[in-house]
Amino acid sequence: MRSLLYPVSALFLAFAFNACDFMSTSSSPIDSESSAPAITSAHSDEADMAPMAASLFTDGSSDGLAKLTGDPIMWRNDFEDQTSSCWGARNSSGYATAACGEYGGIGSYGAKLNEYGTRHSGNKSLAVTYAKNEDVAGTTLTLSANAVNVRAWYNFGTGYDFGQGVKIARVQAFNEYTQMNDVDIVMTVRSSGGVNQCGTTDMSDMGMFFNGRPVGFDWGNLTKTISFQRNRWYAIEYQVILNTPGYKDGLVKIWIDGVLVATKSNINIRGNGGSTVKLNRIRLGGWYSNSANGNSCSSPSQPSTMYVDDVAVSTAYIGL
Repeated sequence: MRSLLYPVSALFLAFAFNACDFMSTSSSPIDSESSAPAITSAHSDEADMAPMAASLFTDGSSDGLAKLTGDPIMWRNDFEDQTSSCWGARNSSGYATAACGEYGGIGSYGAKLNEYGTRHSGNKSLAVTYAKNEDVAGTTLTLSANAVNVRAWYNFGTGYDFGQGVKIARVQAFNEYTQMNDVDIVMTVRSSGGVNQCGTTDMSDMGMFFNGRPVGFDWGNLTKTISFQRNRWYAIEYQVILNTPGYKDGLVKIWIDGVLVATKSNINIRGNGGSTVKLNRIRLGGWYSNSANGNSCSSPSQPSTMYVDDVAVSTAYIGL
């Protein structure tokens, strides 16, 4: 275990990580805004039924670690330090019985450590398979910060069905007292939708969507019209910066392969929440949903697997 110091503006963070490479990157791509109808889905919360992992980094207020300054504070992991024995130990609901390093909430059955299969680097990656409508699969990282960037490489396998609202990532401010999310934002890939959406459907757009929290403060969504090819690796990065309490200065951005493709600013993400509301959970993987619009073929025509690798988390832009 080792630590590095960087200057961070307006944040004092403590960070625990495994030995890994660090890179500082700046960005100046052209941004663009787009919008689309909100996802129509019957669910809003996923319960992590396995132990949470230790925090990636925090503001130093509760865990006793020294307060570090940094610009940015960054964590990277390529799954090479993960073991099949930890990921394979499951309870009756299909969730891992223990956190595996920083990865917690591993489950359900469709979330697996993929060894010597499809991967972006090394020998391992995360495989997320959806076999039916409303299927959930993925893993959770924990942290505490006002601004979060998450970058990971994604590969959508042969026959992947993009459905009408497949969540592939998520960032939340989970409230331990109420056991609900103070903030809940999902990253979704979607096909064009339809009442009889049968067979394997192609992707039409992706975006970051308000997902019901905070109540009464729906800032909408941020989408990009794009169709990912199957069996190709994409670097997908998103940024969420919480607004100053009482002000509409929140920010959401999306990069694909290092190019900023969409941004939405001047938004109230915290709602009535004060400065104690922090982004504290990141979900890799998520939820397969294809029942919107009364679709008669809600389940994928075959199990749909996406692969995730080379994950990085920071308080600022990460890049490739």
